[in-house]
Amino acid sequence: MVRAPVEALTNGWDGASFRDRKGRVFHLGGRILRELSPAGLDNWRTFAKHPLCAELMTEQLLVSTREVHEAIPGLGPGSFLEHDPVRFVSYAFEWPFSMLKRAALLHLQLLQRLIPAGFILSDATPSNVMFRGTRPIFIDTASVVGYQPGDPWRAFKQFLETMLYPLMLAAHKGISYNAWLRGSGENGLPVDQVARVFGWRDIFRPGVFSHVKVTGAIERLARDRFELTEDETRTAAVSTRLLLRNIAKLERIVESLDARRLQGIWTDYDDEVSYGADGHQQKRAAVERAATRAGQRSLVWDLGCNTGAYSVLIAKHVDAVVAMDQEGAVVEEAYRRATRDHADNVLPLVMDVANPSPAQGWRGRERRSLSERGTPDVIVALAVLHHLVLSKNVPVDQVVAELARLGPRCILEFVAPDDPQSQRLARTGGHGRNELPARDGFERIAAEQFLIDEVVPLTPTRTLYFLEAKA
Repeated sequence: MVRAPVEALTNGWDGASFRDRKGRVFHLGGRILRELSPAGLDNWRTFAKHPLCAELMTEQLLVSTREVHEAIPGLGPGSFLEHDPVRFVSYAFEWPFSMLKRAALLHLQLLQRLIPAGFILSDATPSNVMFRGTRPIFIDTASVVGYQPGDPWRAFKQFLETMLYPLMLAAHKGISYNAWLRGSGENGLPVDQVARVFGWRDIFRPGVFSHVKVTGAIERLARDRFELTEDETRTAAVSTRLLLRNIAKLERIVESLDARRLQGIWTDYDDEVSYGADGHQQKRAAVERAATRAGQRSLVWDLGCNTGAYSVLIAKHVDAVVAMDQEGAVVEEAYRRATRDHADNVLPLVMDVANPSPAQGWRGRERRSLSERGTPDVIVALAVLHHLVLSKNVPVDQVVAELARLGPRCILEFVAPDDPQSQRLARTGGHGRNELPARDGFERIAAEQFLIDEVVPLTPTRTLYFLEAKA
């Protein structure tokens, strides 16, 4: 059995940090190390001496970081920091609305505390933030640099294009930003393209006039030299009070944005309708039993998580749950459910299992593919197989083989072809597409890749399988 190639990424330079000359990141046996240039070391020590640095770490807004005074195998002499790791890496194009919003607010909240202390953020990209379950944490300590009164926030345009504009498109227009951000990489959404989406009737919506229309007009007028020179920057100095006031205004705009315009076809899906009360309770008990078996240190992937009911249930018994669904609206609801239920170890991601995030960026190493970020101890695939076969037209044997490749154990729900949901999907799928086998046919296919440990009938057309991948 060929497993996901995660081992090659446990050691070596992080493919996303090569642009940062002051502090490249190195992975060593599960440790996260940052090699600092002399300028980067001076910058870090200046910030580390200030009480604010320790405060932000204690509040878990800034990743816990310490200077390393030891020889690092394979790196030679140098100056190093060590950061606490996150369990699972994710990217902005995979985040539902509220997660991107929280990343944007974290930047603005940090700025309002850093600037009075004599520091500022040199860049403003969601790549500076990772999520530990539902909670954002700022990880790029190298981007905290010194601030002098009169300095502008040079990362303002980057903040607009990578965070504010995607949020505004979702909030004001109901346009999902996930695919757009996935294609644009680190560049975000250019103002000239975003300005075409918003008409003049939109100018009274929060942020549209000041940060889209006016910014777009300025860029068109000064396209040849949009960035100010150092001399021009000093001449156009912005007072600290005005800078903080503008950041506070930006924070209020972000706070006002919501995801009500985003729609999903499965947000109103009622699990109990398909199973009845008895089948629903039987399914919950079986899933919870499997989660307990997995153990407290386990990483679980919940594929096709819908609004996260089972993700939250599983999270009580394991270390981390990565909850994935292709619809941003249902993943948004999963995030809200996890937050509401204090399931802080659930990480909801917008992810199409039939088209998962690939390796991207420079040399295909800046952003890792889904399977390169860690092997799950258990994969939960509840009522997702029939969607992949009937809606995505993926053959059953390939779905089963991929599940066996990704993880050693799987909880899979089989929905028979005569189930009402399967029949509905089959009608909309058209002729000549892949079909679901009967239950005995599915078991033959599953037995090629898995040992079937347990079978739990839920309804006459739905069955839960506990599977263990063959070696």
